[in-house]
Amino acid sequence: MKSFLLAGAVFITPVLAHAQAVACDTSNECARGAYCIAGACHSTEDARSPKETKPYGAQIVLADGVAAGMLGTGALFSGPIVHLAHHRPIVALESFALRVFGISFSAGSGVLVAMAVPPQNFNGQGCANCAPSPNLLPQMFAGMMIGAGIGWIVSSVIDAVFLARPSTKPITDKTLAARGNR
Repeated sequence: MKSFLLAGAVFITPVLAHAQAVACDTSNECARGAYCIAGACHSTEDARSPKETKPYGAQIVLADGVAAGMLGTGALFSGPIVHLAHHRPIVALESFALRVFGISFSAGSGVLVAMAVPPQNFNGQGCANCAPSPNLLPQMFAGMMIGAGIGWIVSSVIDAVFLARPSTKPITDKTLAARGNR
């Protein structure tokens, strides 16, 4: 039941962050002097200077915390879901790629480091004078898990600090015309 509630929190939190006042499908449904942008009516001044310039990195960290509570089940998708909730699909793809590359690279590095360490005694005897076991799989698995965890933390920090910033580029008449809102 806890996993279900945590999974629900990952999907609901970003959605609640973006409640829109007036929904629209075309610019004709908006009041005079307003345009339909991303499914919501905005005035021309709203379109030219985006109001949302506050970073949302805390939401990324919260989603990653929920995924950690679920033993890393949603590690690859927690950040991209938050970016999608902020209507930033390209950044969501960047976040996904960052997480896949960061976690896999760190997991591979962890395996290499574990193989460089002298083999440990995994025979369960606890014997200090026994020869080490030729089975390196438990040692490699431990290195992979530690490396993947470190990669996830680093990817999450990079995502929250550098990618979770809304675009501050002003919207021009040319951009509005390209979107079909003019």
